[in-house]
Amino acid sequence: MFATLHDSPPCLRQGDVIGDLFFPLARPASLRFMGIHSSGSGTNIELKPLVEKPQGSRREYLQVLTHGVIAHAAVMSQCCDLDKKHPKNSFCLCRLIPFERDRYKNVDALVENIDPWGVENPHFQFFYIGQVDGLEGEFLADYGLLTTLSWADYDFALGRKVHQLDDVSRNKFRVKAGSFWGRPPDEDVRAGLANPYGSVKRPVAPTLRERIRTFFHK
Repeated sequence: MFATLHDSPPCLRQGDVIGDLFFPLARPASLRFMGIHSSGSGTNIELKPLVEKPQGSRREYLQVLTHGVIAHAAVMSQCCDLDKKHPKNSFCLCRLIPFERDRYKNVDALVENIDPWGVENPHFQFFYIGQVDGLEGEFLADYGLLTTLSWADYDFALGRKVHQLDDVSRNKFRVKAGSFWGRPPDEDVRAGLANPYGSVKRPVAPTLRERIRTFFHK
């Protein structure tokens, strides 16, 4: 599962386990926006929104209060999008959750991270990580629990890197993530739309005769 040696020089790769990151849980209906006193006294006051530009950022952002948890993470972005020679605006990670075996059916398929495109019944949403240094129990990467970090925080995340997947496990991580986001819903399969590109016909330009006929029949 895990590589014995990490990359040298150090870098982030897809599937890397990162320790203790904040995962926000934004509840739009209950967000509390922070502000700066503008005018008024007592409780009858007006506020200006607190807007800040984080260090290393080119944009300004509102400051809000939100819920969240501290948890280990697995890097979701692909390796090519984590190349420090070609920096992006951001990169994404998914949360690690404790693996409670009695909550899942077909546990062996989950632990083995079987082929999600195979004939067996896989668990699309989860990737079995197993035991993680510094934590008790076993863990899953949950593709459905995501957060995004600014590229300015690349080195911060790299400094918290705990494990690196070996090459085979990293590719399984990639394929399972792709199947989670790319698997067609049952109704599309029944409608023959599992591959929308195979069912869409390119428009054919009408001939001169057809254009003239259409013109006179308007």
